[in-house]
Amino acid sequence: MNHIPADADMAPRMPLPESLTATGVIAVLRAPHWSEFEPVVTTLVENGVPAVELTTTTPFALRAVPALRTALKGSGVLIGLAR
Repeated sequence: MNHIPADADMAPRMPLPESLTATGVIAVLRAPHWSEFEPVVTTLVENGVPAVELTTTTPFALRAVPALRTALKGSGVLIGLAR
């Protein structure tokens, strides 16, 4: 088994936003089409979900990001993509 020594040099981690550490909630979304994300994400944000992860198993998921940034501008929501 490989173990990383406790004193190993590691890149510093970025601090998590307070909105995320306060709740610990990240909504993970998958949809048949990227255009279905916006109404769901908007509802989640309106109800206090601070972070949303869009799965790239949704066809063209990346296309949803600009639309979501525009729709949710100023909300403080974190939007990420994952496989």
